[in-house]
Amino acid sequence: MLRNLAPPPGWSAQDMRAVAIVARYHRGAIAPATHRMFAGMPSRVRSELLMLAGVLRLANALTLAAAPAHVAPVIQRQDGALVVTAHHVDGGVGPAGERLARAKYLLEAACGLPIKIVGAHLAPTNPTTEQQRRKRGKFPPVKPAP
Repeated sequence: MLRNLAPPPGWSAQDMRAVAIVARYHRGAIAPATHRMFAGMPSRVRSELLMLAGVLRLANALTLAAAPAHVAPVIQRQDGALVVTAHHVDGGVGPAGERLARAKYLLEAACGLPIKIVGAHLAPTNPTTEQQRRKRGKFPPVKPAP
């Protein structure tokens, strides 16, 4: 669809092609590097576009895995891997973890680094406020320690 649109002022047909590729591959099936959409494109440019699509794919999955207000991932490079720490995201075993694993694959393949997703749960900044919310039923009651 994007390939059929006229480029905006200041954009080239190559710019539109790049946007179409990123839009196409940020969701759905991943096409091989030999796909006709990449024909005549230098491998460096193809890699950069796949990285962009991979970033969008992972960002979408992180947004779906947590309430959008809580997604503010911190990305660090540690021990030869990218570590993505995202609040209120569970990247463990289960449907949510499976979606995140699928979503990170394109970015891992494009950048050549493994990606580890770590969920971090935010601690309340004001315990008094949390206690007041519990009284109003906003939080489930706290069970006493055994």
